[in-house]
Amino acid sequence: MGATIGFNQPVESAAAPAAADGDVEMSSNVEKLSAEVDNIISSTHQALSSTRKKRKPAPGYTNAEHVKSFIQQTTVPSLHATKPAGITALDVSMDGNLAVTGGADKTVHVYDFTSGKTLATLKGHTKPVKQVALIEQDGAGRLAVSCSADKTVKVWSEGADGGKWSLQHNLTGHKGEVSGFTVHPSKRLVAAASTDQTWSLYDLANGETVKTYDPLEGQEGSFAYTSFAGHPDGILHAGGTDDGNVRIWDIRDASALAASLQSHSNPVTSLSFSENGYYLASSSNADPTVKIFDLRKLTVLTSWQLPAENKINEVRFDTSAQFLTVVGTDARVYANKTWDELVKFDDNAGDLTGARFVDLGRKLVLSGMDRTLRVLAAPQ
Repeated sequence: MGATIGFNQPVESAAAPAAADGDVEMSSNVEKLSAEVDNIISSTHQALSSTRKKRKPAPGYTNAEHVKSFIQQTTVPSLHATKPAGITALDVSMDGNLAVTGGADKTVHVYDFTSGKTLATLKGHTKPVKQVALIEQDGAGRLAVSCSADKTVKVWSEGADGGKWSLQHNLTGHKGEVSGFTVHPSKRLVAAASTDQTWSLYDLANGETVKTYDPLEGQEGSFAYTSFAGHPDGILHAGGTDDGNVRIWDIRDASALAASLQSHSNPVTSLSFSENGYYLASSSNADPTVKIFDLRKLTVLTSWQLPAENKINEVRFDTSAQFLTVVGTDARVYANKTWDELVKFDDNAGDLTGARFVDLGRKLVLSGMDRTLRVLAAPQ
């Protein structure tokens, strides 16, 4: 396992210019980012990393005892088309009122829980949607981002005052399917990875490619990405590959990996950084094992296996750094640090594909291949 993250450093300071004892110095940039983009990344990182250690869950955020009581409260059936059927991707606004879903039917839906209506059906992808994200911008309209096996990333924008949604950017350039993306915490950039062994950084304002990160010569193993995730401070980006590796990059440096982790013996199909920045969860849909890496030591902190018949489609830390959701054959919620199982939900008619804690963690929204959104919460 090669690495350039300092073994004894917190992840947010991993790219310090001078190496301490036991650390390995980062390589220098070969194709530098523009001054504007570098400033966006550096200022965002500085602002977020300086408060991360002291950050606590938002006032009123749910706790483990509350989550243990979660049961299914409501369902939203019959979303997306029946042929082919299935919600393949999910994101939900922090207040829990708006959901963005991607489907096997190649469309993206915007659903309003308050009115109980689908506000938009966005068409343009030519193959099933792999991932979606909702971007809520201060003082500006909301954006939805989607990627697909059709090799594109699309950015959709909401009209003024909640008007009609429309395509804003069609991001192309990859020769293989786009397997995942992550929105930078500045909300001004998006990074997307592909099975063509590259990942790219895009400018959300103009839709232009900022930089493309190619596979490195002399590096053993594959760079064909099957999943992708970004560190909450915006510097580190991780791509899971088809041979079970996790490639961790410093977004400012295209010349060397920050770390390379051996995760699974099968393609890594889901990755998630914890909000505290120290952990990385990984899974494969061909292996019912969850692994948690400690990024300060670049070792597996813990791992556990679900029943052999279980399939895992997504692992995801919540924004309070308290919980990890694991969905696939069923849905499970684990407590961060102790990794105790708090909730198991299996009253679903098809594989589950996504889970999002919303409304200060008081609700958990699930999406599934049975074309249904489910909302779990404590009994009223």
